[in-house]
Amino acid sequence: MKTMDNQSLESRTNFRAIASYRTKDGRKIIENRLYRSGELAQLTIEDLHFVHSIGLSHVIDFRSVNEIEAKPNPIIKNTKYVNIQAIGGSMNQEEMMKGIKQLLEADHSEGFLENVNRNFIRDTTSKQAFRQFIDIAVEADGSPFLWHCTAGKDRTGFAAAILLVILGVPVEQIFEDYLQSNNNRIEENKKILEIISMMLPNNDEFEYIKEAMSVKKSYLQAAFDEAEHCYGSIENYLEEGLGVTADIRSILQQLYLEQV
Repeated sequence: MKTMDNQSLESRTNFRAIASYRTKDGRKIIENRLYRSGELAQLTIEDLHFVHSIGLSHVIDFRSVNEIEAKPNPIIKNTKYVNIQAIGGSMNQEEMMKGIKQLLEADHSEGFLENVNRNFIRDTTSKQAFRQFIDIAVEADGSPFLWHCTAGKDRTGFAAAILLVILGVPVEQIFEDYLQSNNNRIEENKKILEIISMMLPNNDEFEYIKEAMSVKKSYLQAAFDEAEHCYGSIENYLEEGLGVTADIRSILQQLYLEQV
């Protein structure tokens, strides 16, 4: 990432570069190509100066219409904005609270975000969304692009994971990147949880909300397991579920990996 207070930006927005990861065949992701983030509405003027300096070609927004209306993105000059609704509903904090409370009442609270990740694999809307994400990665043609949702951890995290699988990054590194959101969301989650604690006197509800605001290996693993269940492997999901051909994989590797 270019010079700035990276730690401050990451801790506030979960905005970060995906760079320098090694693939299984020893190649490396090129610097200043791939960026992921949470919502962009809270970017400061200084943050926006930095984002403009990156030269983003595309911003992919996985949020729902309601999420976007509540917190619209700032204008980023010379950047193509694309909204791709990744799931059939909102994933903002209010909707998440409603969903978890309903699950608690039905005594089915375990596995809320595991199920969200399973739906990334089997839901038609999600499959169309993540295929479009891959198409835009090709369209960007090696120029820097960014994808984000609200917290930058679930929809954004899954998108990052499948792109890293396509690029040939080892699964251990993919999970490490996924779990980095826990470190980057500490400051923001603390603020939100302070508000929620006053709204939810029920400690069980609060604990489930707290858990849903984090990422766990089991969340992404649920998606990988569902891909294996439905398609035989995550690789087959990419090919059969999303239509990622060998040619598309080769193009993306040429665009975003240093060539040896």
